Amino acid sequence: MKKISYEAKKDYLSQLLDESSSDITAVLRINAITKYGLVNDEIRKRAWPKLLDASYRENDIIITNRNDYENHFYYNQVVMDIERTLKRFPPGLDPSERLVLQNKAINIIMSILYENDDIHYYQGYHDIAITIILVLTEEKPSLFILKQITPKFLKDFTGPTGSSGLEFALSYTYPIIACSNPRLALFLENKMDLNPPLFCLPQMITWFARASHTASCNNVNHRQIYPNQAVASRVFEVFVATRDPRAPLYLCAAQLISSPKIKDFLTHEAMVNAESIRDTIDDLLDNDMNIPPKDLTENQEEISDPAVIHSQLMSCLSQIGMDGEEGLEGVLSRACQSMVLFPSVKMESARKAYADRCSQRETKEKLAREERNANFTQNQKRRRTAKDKIIPLPLNPFFISSFFILLFAIVIGIYMYSRNHPENRKANNNITTNFTDNNLILGL
Repeated sequence: MKKISYEAKKDYLSQLLDESSSDITAVLRINAITKYGLVNDEIRKRAWPKLLDASYRENDIIITNRNDYENHFYYNQVVMDIERTLKRFPPGLDPSERLVLQNKAINIIMSILYENDDIHYYQGYHDIAITIILVLTEEKPSLFILKQITPKFLKDFTGPTGSSGLEFALSYTYPIIACSNPRLALFLENKMDLNPPLFCLPQMITWFARASHTASCNNVNHRQIYPNQAVASRVFEVFVATRDPRAPLYLCAAQLISSPKIKDFLTHEAMVNAESIRDTIDDLLDNDMNIPPKDLTENQEEISDPAVIHSQLMSCLSQIGMDGEEGLEGVLSRACQSMVLFPSVKMESARKAYADRCSQRETKEKLAREERNANFTQNQKRRRTAKDKIIPLPLNPFFISSFFILLFAIVIGIYMYSRNHPENRKANNNITTNFTDNNLILGL
């Protein structure tokens, strides 16, 4: 497809929606993943329902009455989560209008949960609902879209298995990254202590609903700031158009691969490699260069810290398209290309291999813990055995009385010795003489 301008694509999509051709879903999918996507919210209101199903009819959608679901198990949790989403709404939006939209979001979520007992709510599901309601503004089309994507894209999170479903979904992370950058995947797998890789979790379960973005223009030095909702809407339609439930992981991988910050990690990792450092220092010494070897390793401890790496990964993914010169459209294009070249359905063997490595690592860690616990228990037993070997003294009455008699005899002996000592006897005589002289003077 040849490149077209923003205005030309907007006119083309408006005309396409007016005609309502039979293959409109396929055409909308193609336009959603290409540059500018579905252009703006006015077109998205009409296009998003047909992006999922061309036979969408608003009259077929039924909203559950609030009185029916107020006693539902998840109702209070949904209300609390929706009330905490103030930052998702435009700053200048009237509070009454925001409250109306929040109530609509609660209605569509609870309608799905009330009608489907096998669908379970999770925190993050409400962010996706907010993304939909902010674009469509109406309950019925929003409910239709959320009802369509929940079993197709979110079944790993809304199923009864809970965390096991999340772990299964996240197990695709490193295999997907390895398709485009094996070195980065190996670096992260070896450095990160977390299993599964949780740095992708917030974006995966919310579909980048809370991500911020700076989009690059033709001139790299001038950039246009995307509002949060604009990014969420653009990402949402790409995920729906690809029909791949692993699409958020592909976008995470594309963002990490294109980020200069993450490339710096790989550069520092090469520098802090022990053999590289030794060879570099030898070269410096041979060439008599005045570069202190300390500069080569000053960031080694920081780069090797999994917590630092995890923090940088989270920051990178929360600012989709901000790093580098690709911008949001470039990162989305990279992710879509990876989905075409390396579909997730063909990654089952790579995913299983990664899961096996994680299982082996967990087994080794378990054996190490058991060995440490066994050594600790053995040391405790040794201490108790040594304590038991101490023979207590026979504390019977005869022994106690004999001890005190002996002690009394020793004290008396010391006293008699000190009294009969020559120096002590002379001092006593002097004291007696002085006492007698004083009595004579006083006339006693």
